Amino acid sequence: MLTAEIIELLNKYRHHSISQAELEQLRSWMEESDENKRLLNLYIKYYKVVERWDTYQYTDATLAFDNVKERRRLKVRRLIIRRVSAVAACLLLLIVGTTCLYYYGNRSSSITPYSRLEKTVLLTNANGKQQVLKNGGELICDTTIDKDAPIQYNTIKTEPGGNFKLVLPDHSVVWLNSNTTFRYPTKFVKERRVELIGEAFFDVAHNGLTFMVNAAGNNVQVMGTQFNISAYPMRNMTATLVRGKVKVSNRISDKILTPGQQAVISSSSTVISIREVDTAIYTSWITGVFDFNDAPLQNIMEQLSEWYNMDVIYEPESLRNIHFTGSLYRDKSLDYSLEIVEYVSDVRFRKESGRLIVYKK
Repeated sequence: MLTAEIIELLNKYRHHSISQAELEQLRSWMEESDENKRLLNLYIKYYKVVERWDTYQYTDATLAFDNVKERRRLKVRRLIIRRVSAVAACLLLLIVGTTCLYYYGNRSSSITPYSRLEKTVLLTNANGKQQVLKNGGELICDTTIDKDAPIQYNTIKTEPGGNFKLVLPDHSVVWLNSNTTFRYPTKFVKERRVELIGEAFFDVAHNGLTFMVNAAGNNVQVMGTQFNISAYPMRNMTATLVRGKVKVSNRISDKILTPGQQAVISSSSTVISIREVDTAIYTSWITGVFDFNDAPLQNIMEQLSEWYNMDVIYEPESLRNIHFTGSLYRDKSLDYSLEIVEYVSDVRFRKESGRLIVYKK
């Protein structure tokens, strides 16, 4: 249970005045019962929600993403109000402020946060000439190309842990996630067709021409504006619609999505599955955060494997299906993210020969 003594310890953490002995006392409290672990898990979830809310209040973001942010703000308000009314413990946890997460976030790590790595983005044009672009940067395509000039294709590739923003010739905006390859024409004439391997969020401008994304052998035809596509090799392809309408097609069938829906296409099946989702979870990576709500560990580790370019092994395989709720930050170290998972569960991690082994305590 959450006692006055525990709240005092959390307050000391907030003001960075806790001793090592008090830290161990806090850890012992967490390990006393599943209920204490549940309270800490709830705190992690809602602390991050509040943190994101405070950040958005003071951050100017790209205008094209305003609608996504507004949906997140409204969701945050609803979540906080609902939880504060229903669970008194959550109210107490929100009042006390920061907890042991700061200890883990500020510990020295053997892996450098991605914000400090010298990642680059590679642009390759039609004649093979390459240009190195700044990771996390932006490229605005030339819109003055002669309409009679031949159409050429450029390719942008991000490294693991990288990201980039591209403004296409029609003023559509594309955010590229980690380890992603994106091919696009230097100008659009009769149609707008691009190719994607990896993950990208699209905010498509309306100009009367069809906009088509080819991803993992499937097509997403845009009939609206904002959507996310994840199409990494050896994984299911997903298309998540935030606003407007899109048609998702494979070689057998097609489905039309409405806002809040996600299409899932498996390489081993001809079926296109449709499900209702919280779109913020699948688009939050644009702001450098991966949100997850009751997500299986496999989904979380897949995101980390792309950011940190590593293979993940489960011992046993059943650990893939343990569910978690929380957030991971692109600019934090891998060790930081792993320690959060370890702190609220019996799952443990070890590194062997460039691979990450997941096992149970």
